[in-house]
Amino acid sequence: MKTIVWYVVFRRISPTKHPTMRFLKKVLHHNLQHVFALRTVHPHTVQIDYTGFNINTKIYDNQTADEVVNCYFTHPKFLVVKYETDEKKCVSGFHIGNVVPGCVSIVKMALGISNYAITPYQLYRWLVLNGGYK
Repeated sequence: MKTIVWYVVFRRISPTKHPTMRFLKKVLHHNLQHVFALRTVHPHTVQIDYTGFNINTKIYDNQTADEVVNCYFTHPKFLVVKYETDEKKCVSGFHIGNVVPGCVSIVKMALGISNYAITPYQLYRWLVLNGGYK
């Protein structure tokens, strides 16, 4: 059975005086604002990201996901979790936890996860408790 390695990247909210972002910091635990996922599809890396009304995919040519994470996402505002799953488990399907459209739902569908996480912190906590590591 083939193992798929995902890098789930969480972006923290940067310090600001904007009232909306200050409110978001209180609502979103641990200041995690956004999440997206990376995966190596030999010899390239694919990034799956939900921004507002569409799903954006970005391809890093001739780079593995390890190289992309080490090159672009080492800044302290990013929190990276490595999550491994079997190809057989990675089946996307309908789950009531993915009804709310957002970056968390898109990442859960890409990873084949079915849980009730709505915020990026809830997804981070679930990944760490279920075999993911920083």
